[in-house]
Amino acid sequence: MEVRKFQNSRDSELKDFEKQYSDLKSKYTSSLSTAIKEADPKKQNTLIQGVLVTNAEMVGHVSKMVSIIGKGPNMLDQKTVNDLTNDLIKYQKEFSDITESKNKLDTLREVQNSTSANLSSAEWMYNFYLFGLIALIFFVIYLVYSTPSQNIFSTAIASVQAPMAT
Repeated sequence: MEVRKFQNSRDSELKDFEKQYSDLKSKYTSSLSTAIKEADPKKQNTLIQGVLVTNAEMVGHVSKMVSIIGKGPNMLDQKTVNDLTNDLIKYQKEFSDITESKNKLDTLREVQNSTSANLSSAEWMYNFYLFGLIALIFFVIYLVYSTPSQNIFSTAIASVQAPMAT
């Protein structure tokens, strides 16, 4: 019974992490955009500090999750753990770049552009696979209807249309 309780608590922690992580990523993206669009330099500096705080929250959150994963038997596949580790490194690098930059606005734009490029790449791949799936469906439909002598549907229709001999 203890194993089930441990697994349930771990699943709950994982779901909470995913929700909080998703919320933090959205907050980070929106705070980046807001800081870039702000025209007033004083407000922009305040918003940049907000971006750094959100970045630090994400780093802390991902670090905590990676350490929790390391404590027990892995319930996540190695790819997910690697993705989290890569995200952690990326956010730490972004934090370092922003804090050390002389022109913070350009650095924020670079961070936003790299995020947009990743999103654009993922969207392209999604559209590519979706197109491939649709093309495959049409090809299968074409094959089904192009050979009527071996077609289950035409055989079934022919047997329904033929009168039954009694």
